[in-house]
Amino acid sequence: MQKPRIDLFALPSQTAILFWLIVAALLGAILIGLTGGHIIPLWPLALILLLLPLREFIIRPERETRKFGLDPLPDGQKFKELRASIDALAKKIELRRVPQILIGADCDEIYEMGSFRRWYIVLRAGKAKNCKNF
Repeated sequence: MQKPRIDLFALPSQTAILFWLIVAALLGAILIGLTGGHIIPLWPLALILLLLPLREFIIRPERETRKFGLDPLPDGQKFKELRASIDALAKKIELRRVPQILIGADCDEIYEMGSFRRWYIVLRAGKAKNCKNF
């Protein structure tokens, strides 16, 4: 008989685990409050449980920029085509804001990040030089 293996992709992500922990804490506080003898007022607890994840979501791009040493795409002729391609695509799909381009020395892949305030596309300088059109 073959030994069962754990499928890592079937496990919940860290975000899902944190979300359900917040929901459980909030529901537990509400249930305690409904019993009549609550020790902790509910509105500060609910406010904290809602604001902390929102704060983390908003400051994440700035934290990653500092942590990984990401720099804005330098102005110049070298990256003009890349910037024009991204501007054209953003206009074509009717984005409210055009994503800013960040260059990372150690990143091996192209990815996006952002929050409500700013949107970023992150890529390595070598890939930025080779990107003509998307």
